[in-house]
This record gives sequence, structure tokens and C-alpha cells, in this order.
Amino acid sequence: MPKLSIVIPALDSPELLEGTLVSVLQNRPDDCELVVLLNCAYDDPYDLAGEVRFVVLPQMQTLGSALRSALELCRGSILHVLSVGVEVEEGWTDAALRHFQDNRVAAVAPLVLRSRSEEVVWSCGLEYGAGGTRRRRGFGQSLDKLRSGGDILGPSLYAAFYRADVLRALPAPFDDRVTAELLDVDVALQLRAAGYRAVVEPRSFTYREAAVLPTTTPFAEARGAERLFWRNAPAVGWLRSVVSHPFVIAGEVVRRRSFGAITLALLGRLTACLEVLAYGKHHRALAALGTPGLAYTTTSTGDHIRVDAAHPRSSTGGVKAPKTADHRRDDDAIA
Repeated sequence: MPKLSIVIPALDSPELLEGTLVSVLQNRPDDCELVVLLNCAYDDPYDLAGEVRFVVLPQMQTLGSALRSALELCRGSILHVLSVGVEVEEGWTDAALRHFQDNRVAAVAPLVLRSRSEEVVWSCGLEYGAGGTRRRRGFGQSLDKLRSGGDILGPSLYAAFYRADVLRALPAPFDDRVTAELLDVDVALQLRAAGYRAVVEPRSFTYREAAVLPTTTPFAEARGAERLFWRNAPAVGWLRSVVSHPFVIAGEVVRRRSFGAITLALLGRLTACLEVLAYGKHHRALAALGTPGLAYTTTSTGDHIRVDAAHPRSSTGGVKAPKTADHRRDDDAIA
């Protein structure tokens, strides 16, 4: 079975698919499968059915439900989500995949540049403020000023590598209750709560070109942001989250300006605040998962081993030390 599954969701922008598909096919690594998710029939003018797996999903499918379908359909151990409109270059997966040799790493963010002609960073991962603000890490930086790789919150859905079996074990991977723009943050926070690491790989280059994440109404956008906040407040920290959150809402009011948009946004947040039972259920499911990502360590030789819980003491109250060779000889002489 292929190690890598490259998934391109082309639900709402099939016209942008060609550039991404050509780019990937020209530079695809060995031992991988390429899956394109559609919500309408595709003519396949270049007769790519032998190289590409076109999956037509029901109409009105959301990005979240499409990615959950991909988790069920794909056979690779690593799932690489590539937004339609993003282009790649030769070897873009090599350095990123090497990080998965560490079992504690569940997600890798490649470098996403604004375009091939501009060496300006669009995203090198995500950041999430305690009050509930999603930010693209490194946004607007020039490539020569970009810092080296390291741990981050998680990758953005413009281009993201995930460990597939870990995603399947999460309580709610790619949950539609947050908006499409926040799916990546929600997954990243769940992975962090489970003890896994996410890292950025600046040697893996992708190009945003024409890619855009789906947008939605002010009501749905604000409701999704408020749901994301309450779902993950325990992992971020209750005190920091609750203190910072009103400032985020105030900033949203200032940013929107239009009275109608402000009203819809506040109504969306109020609606989300009433879903207390759903948040409690999510918190319990995440707690029940535990922190499997912390159960791995790396030895001095570079081997990755799982660390189980300490063994219980014997009922006699202790464990006898092994006898030395001299003691064993003395006992034999007495016998």
C-alpha cells in the first residue's frame, strides 16, 4: 500500500484543479496515491483516471465531510491535504515525510509561499491566541528572513501532512461544527491535547497561487469561531481564554463595521454559547483519548520506543536486588 495519500478537495473551485493537478503529477513522489474529491462529475479531458483517483461525493458536501471521507478512502499512512489552486515543486514531500519517523509527530506544515514569482511567506503553520484568534504563522515575511523549522501548533489546510491513523483516533477530525476556515486549527488543538507534536518544514516548498479557503456568512463564521473557542478552552487554559475572549469579540465588532454584519456575528456567537452540552461531550471524549503522543521517546541511538506505565510493585513491599556472583558462590559453599 502507498505510504503517502495526496488529497486535493476540489468541491467549490473545480476550475482551479488543472494547475494543481498538473503540478502534482509532474513532481509526484514514488509510492503514493493521488485522490481528487469532487461534488460533480468530471470529464477527465486528459484521461488521467489511471494515475488519479477521482471520487465524486454527494452534492452540498462540506470540506470537513469530504476530508473525513478521504480518511476512510485513502490507503496511505500519511495523508497530505493540498488545497485546489496550490502548486508544488519537485521533492516537496521528501523533507516533510522524514519527520514522521518520530512517532510523536502527527502533523507537518510545509512552507506555503504566496506565488512562484514572490518569495513571500503566505503560511508556515498556524498560531491560535488564547482568546480565540487564528493566525497564519510567518505571514508576509520574506523568505530570506524566515526562521528555521521547529514545533508549531499545526499546518494550515492550504498544504498539510497528517498521520492518518492518529486523525482517525481523534474524537472529531475535520468537524463541520467549526467553519471550513477553522478546521485546521480545531484538528491542531486536538492533536496537541493528545500529546502529539506538529512541526514546520521550511525545505518543503508549495505555492499558494490561486488557492483560497471557503468563506461563509458572518453568522456562520462567528458561530464556528465561538464553537472552536469553547471546544478547546481547556487545552489552551481556562483563565487565559476567558480573560482574553472579550477583547477578541470587541476586535471583531470594530473590524466588521457594518451594523448588519455585527448583529449577525454576535447572534452567531450567542447561538454557539448555548451549545454547552456539546462542548462538555467533546471535552470528555478528548480526555478519554488520553495523551498517546507523549508515550513515545527517542533513544540516544535514534530509535523510537513506546514508554508504557511503570510496573506495579510486588505485594511483598519491594523487589529483592539480584545477587552478585560472590554472593552466589558463598551460598553454594554453605549448601
